[in-house]
Amino acid sequence: MPICITLAGESGRCAMRRANAAGLPVELWARLAIEGDRQLARAVALTGLDRETLRAQLDELADRDKRPAIGLVTRSLDGYSRLLRAAEPSDSGRARPSRLTVLIPDTLALAWTRAANANGGGESLSAWASDRVLSAPAGVVGWEAAAAAAGDSLGEWILAAAVLAARV
Repeated sequence: MPICITLAGESGRCAMRRANAAGLPVELWARLAIEGDRQLARAVALTGLDRETLRAQLDELADRDKRPAIGLVTRSLDGYSRLLRAAEPSDSGRARPSRLTVLIPDTLALAWTRAANANGGGESLSAWASDRVLSAPAGVVGWEAAAAAAGDSLGEWILAAAVLAARV
């Protein structure tokens, strides 16, 4: 059963602003931002690479990766990848809420809860997620598009790129 997180104050406003700039629904952008930041931190911890250097390499890789998906199974991922890349900035002109609630799937809930509790500080899942939104890499939508085109999850794509970068 999916659970909800609340992004309050600056993190909620940041999510709305950045989702509008990316032309994506705020819930999708928030999920990509939080998971992208978590996976970037994981790749840095596993490889020892500098966070900003790896982030720049991921941005460059995503910018270069324009490959089409192949086969019946990947057609929906290819469509998803193309939609992400073609998204246009939008500004709905609506008032920005001070609190934003985002539904997260079971597949991420346990991983995010473990990450939130990793430092033993007892940080709430919403507080942890809010921090991830504020520190989310700017290129995370491009990373997701490249991952989808490759048939990978965002985490798989980030880790594979980090391993290749660490070898160089």
